[in-house]
Amino acid sequence: MKFIPALLCTAWFTVLCGGMAVAQDTKPAQDTKPAAITVLGDASPVMYGRSAKIKATVEAIDLDAREITLKGPKGRLITLRVKARARNLPQVQVGDEVIVRYYESVGLQVRKTEASDAAPLEETTAGAEPGQTPASDAAKLFTIAAYVEAVSPKEKTLTLKRPDGNLVDLYVRDPNVLESLTAGDNVVATYTEAAAVSIELPKKKEKPKPKKRRPTGASAQ
Repeated sequence: MKFIPALLCTAWFTVLCGGMAVAQDTKPAQDTKPAAITVLGDASPVMYGRSAKIKATVEAIDLDAREITLKGPKGRLITLRVKARARNLPQVQVGDEVIVRYYESVGLQVRKTEASDAAPLEETTAGAEPGQTPASDAAKLFTIAAYVEAVSPKEKTLTLKRPDGNLVDLYVRDPNVLESLTAGDNVVATYTEAAAVSIELPKKKEKPKPKKRRPTGASAQ
């Protein structure tokens, strides 16, 4: 019967080592999570995206589609889907200077291709099962053939020129993808659209109150 305590000791040692191994395996996954990452609320394959802020001028508004087009400080246009939590969209007017907080577009898959390999614009909704109506606030995915305008491994961004001529900045988490691309490459990219979560309207300027005139001369006595 002396072998029983030995077996128990061996079993406890195995469990302890196994627990340590699990702890060692899971810890790096937390440490390697990129900084400035915000977890999106959408129940979809797209779980991570960076939050950003922009001060811009409103160029166009589509209330039915809940989309807003902004012109940034550098004169570039960006179209954002406005999430339901930003309830003041109907109060926004063209020409307003606003501060918008949004989730950047996320590049899910980017691969090189030939210029002759055209990929039509495809739009799908992440998180929706086939045959089901997607939630109105769910993330949308796009697949396009595009031209690489710029690559910034430091900022983890990829700027693409869409077939319609508009530019789109993608946040790409995988550094290997960015290192494999250079300006001028033709690619097929699948990405999420950028989504605004809040819109700060310009403050209304109060009209200055008229100053009271002090009586002068004989009328003052």
